[in-house]
Amino acid sequence: CKTHASSSKSVESNMAHWSSIFSISDFLPMLAFPFVKMFQNNHLVAFEVIASFVLSWSQGWYEYFPHPPVNVLTCVENLLNHYDTKLLAHLTECDVSAKVYCWPLLYTVFSEVLSAKEWMVVMD
Repeated sequence: CKTHASSSKSVESNMAHWSSIFSISDFLPMLAFPFVKMFQNNHLVAFEVIASFVLSWSQGWYEYFPHPPVNVLTCVENLLNHYDTKLLAHLTECDVSAKVYCWPLLYTVFSEVLSAKEWMVVMD
């Protein structure tokens, strides 16, 4: 939708002005999308919510930028090892790392796998 594209570009521009790292972040549009969609009539609120999310939940994502957050993905693998050693062993045997099975879920803020209603419950 043209409105979503315009809103997204506006919010992405605000994020890039707020912190230059967002001007080169290839996953910012996917991270911002569900918030922009939710607050499509108010770009300022969308920007503030995304900035709050970044400060609260994704600070560690930029320590290894432009690479995925190794520290976060290692934590995910450690959790998976604790709760399902066999699954982690299978994924490792198949050469499937947390970068493959987890990073896309994180940078899309689960919006690609949850319905809008489910996503709002998770974000709440």
